[in-house]
Amino acid sequence: MTRKRNAGRWSIRPVMRIFSEGERTEINYVRGYISSYLKSKGYTAHDIIIEQPNDSSPLGLLNAARQTRLPMDEMWIVFDCDQHQHKPETFRGAAEEGIGVAYSSISFETWILLHFTYSTRSYRSCDELIKVLDRHYPNGYDKAMNNLFEATAGADHSRLLTAIANAKRLNREMLNVNVGKATYELNPYTNVHELLAAIDAFIMKNHSR
Repeated sequence: MTRKRNAGRWSIRPVMRIFSEGERTEINYVRGYISSYLKSKGYTAHDIIIEQPNDSSPLGLLNAARQTRLPMDEMWIVFDCDQHQHKPETFRGAAEEGIGVAYSSISFETWILLHFTYSTRSYRSCDELIKVLDRHYPNGYDKAMNNLFEATAGADHSRLLTAIANAKRLNREMLNVNVGKATYELNPYTNVHELLAAIDAFIMKNHSR
């Protein structure tokens, strides 16, 4: 727990915890976003913890967020479609408890692809999507690359802005043509940009330049 000294007393600083289903891809991207993009704006990130719990199913992520949360903390869970069960219960529980959900269908690579092109094509599997992503990386796409954010967003981060605009457009279109369907029933879909916006807001609220 991170604490700070204030007028002779110890006070608890708010923490943002992000629980990820993926062991490498999602964690490497978000850490790269924090260390590269926000650093370029003059901010440093403290008190943001990104981890994969032992149970990385959607309900497992939600339970991890519940069990570690303190009143001032902000919690997010990150997962994709796969063939997970209990997605409805996870979305409902997160909404009831104010826990953010960053969800991608068919996989986190839907968000990655939107850095390079706009597409409403649905994919049957992550592997099928990765075959398309391979074209956009000199040595092919690697889910475990440590520099995933930099390789994806570009040196000037311009592709990040493209991805945000594309994700907003994609979600509007998918919701418009799938009236009555829940978010977790859509393919493609991703709201990773909402997680990034939440990271921005948390850092700017709790830390100075």
